Amino acid sequence: MRVMLKALCAVVAVVMAGFGAYFAGGHGESKMGIFWWDTHLEVIQGQLAGLRVHLQDFRQAHGRYPTNDEGLAALDNFVSRGKCELPSRWGEPRLPDLSDDLFTWRNAKLAVQLHREHYGRPPATAQEFREFFRHQFGVKMPEDNAAQTVEIELAIGKDDSLFILSPAGVLSPWLVPYVYENRNGLAPTLFADSPANADRGERYSLRVDEGIYVHSVGGLLCAQVRDRHWWEYHGPQFVGYALLAAALALVVTLVWRSKRVPKATVFTVAVSATIGSLAGGFYAMCYAMRSLFSRRSPELISQQRDLLAKYHSRCVINEASYQKAMTAIDILSPREGPLNRPTSEPD
Repeated sequence: MRVMLKALCAVVAVVMAGFGAYFAGGHGESKMGIFWWDTHLEVIQGQLAGLRVHLQDFRQAHGRYPTNDEGLAALDNFVSRGKCELPSRWGEPRLPDLSDDLFTWRNAKLAVQLHREHYGRPPATAQEFREFFRHQFGVKMPEDNAAQTVEIELAIGKDDSLFILSPAGVLSPWLVPYVYENRNGLAPTLFADSPANADRGERYSLRVDEGIYVHSVGGLLCAQVRDRHWWEYHGPQFVGYALLAAALALVVTLVWRSKRVPKATVFTVAVSATIGSLAGGFYAMCYAMRSLFSRRSPELISQQRDLLAKYHSRCVINEASYQKAMTAIDILSPREGPLNRPTSEPD
């Protein structure tokens, strides 16, 4: 009976070691989805940090922060700014094509720095911005491909960040306005729906000063998708670690009970764990990587509109500011499909 029990325990240990190593080793999945959305958040955090510098400089120059109606459109201290015609995307005539390079936005600051090193200053005129996008970003300009064009206003920040401007303020790379909040002198309940309230890690929002916040609704949704990817990948790993620990405990128990080392069992468990680990580390590349911020989802547009509508109804922003923001959002009709299920990005 004891022999059968030991044999059963050995079999269970082998099975748990194999499956545990498989799950702990990656369970045949890629971490690319986590990396993909982390990179979006990295860009957003960099832009928010740049906006904080400009808002604090605005306060030093004017003795106050912009009002909610002025918003980020009041910023007048960019190093340079200018309008530029860029080719529109195929099938999306109202959206500028900034998606040729996988890391266009991730490397935007580096591109500005390279331009500064070559020319002695960042781009400042429409022609210089055109050359900037042609040479540093690799964007095919209208004369290169006879594409339709769309005019956008660009600005270079004091930290060499690249911003897209609109009458509604600074646009995120998703081409929707960053949300600016000046809560000073207003009831806290007016901002009860602010995404910044729950962002303790400042992944998609930033507290500039007492009562002054800037955040991105797109960043909020991005963080939610990223967290789901994180649990989908790491959750099974935790199960794998538990199975490996249980397998190890069974082996230790067998050794202790037998008063000797059951070499065959230990060897089989080790082989099972090795095979499981190797199998878990392999995964299929089932998608084609695309440029960051290459699409806007209906969910992003809907939540941005809803938040602005609430601030408008609560008189946080007036009618003119509300209409400017809504016009900026309507630059492009969103593609079909939720943010977390793009057809050609990591899922």
